[in-house]
Amino acid sequence: MRRRLWLLLLAVIVIIGLLLYPSTQCRVTATDLTISPAKTFVIPVLEGYAVGFSFNVTNRSSCEVHAQKISVLLRSATYADGRQVAQNSEEVEAVAGTLTPGQFGIFSHTFDSYFTYRPMKLQLRIEITFEQTGPIVVFDGELPVSA
Repeated sequence: MRRRLWLLLLAVIVIIGLLLYPSTQCRVTATDLTISPAKTFVIPVLEGYAVGFSFNVTNRSSCEVHAQKISVLLRSATYADGRQVAQNSEEVEAVAGTLTPGQFGIFSHTFDSYFTYRPMKLQLRIEITFEQTGPIVVFDGELPVSA
């Protein structure tokens, strides 16, 4: 009888532990997420050009993942006349999105400041952070701005 009580108590503790610590049930790594190449977009506005980018993330894991933020380090912009203007600006945008297993989501970011002239290339680093994986590099290099 006493042995059954100990086993029952142990079983209850294990169940409570699993409910309180869901991270022990499911692990996701950066390799479980497939990220498409970033694509830029340009929108002419009165003040110049609004520039941004978008990319897809597909969840190939068996767990939900929760997006937290997109971080962008814009190093420089290159214009049609060959000018390269150093920007050295960093932007962080909070995002809220949950991807269930097998689901994909589209994430995008538009730069806070307008560009006076239409850029042809952007030298930048893009990261997306998920609660389960931490930051993942989406792109790091020179990204052509689509026509």
